[in-house]
Amino acid sequence: MNRSVLRMLFKKFRLHNERLAQVLSEKRAENDLAELSLIAEVARRTEEIENPERRAYVVSQFPPTLQKSPAIQAALLSGRRKPADPAP
Repeated sequence: MNRSVLRMLFKKFRLHNERLAQVLSEKRAENDLAELSLIAEVARRTEEIENPERRAYVVSQFPPTLQKSPAIQAALLSGRRKPADPAP
């Protein structure tokens, strides 16, 4: 093959790779956003569990990477408390 053909093929290949890299980057960003949204929802629902032992058990069933999430750790420690009954 002559040099100009090789140069043309290299440019096309590079452009194709750049497009693929852009698409992958966009997909990663979408996945990251979806993952953060999921973690926030799981943390919110975990906080709603009133019994601390039950909350700890539920979190122990999560995958290790999710268990280590700061949002999940905060939900595990905080939890929602029942409002105090108003005095009659």
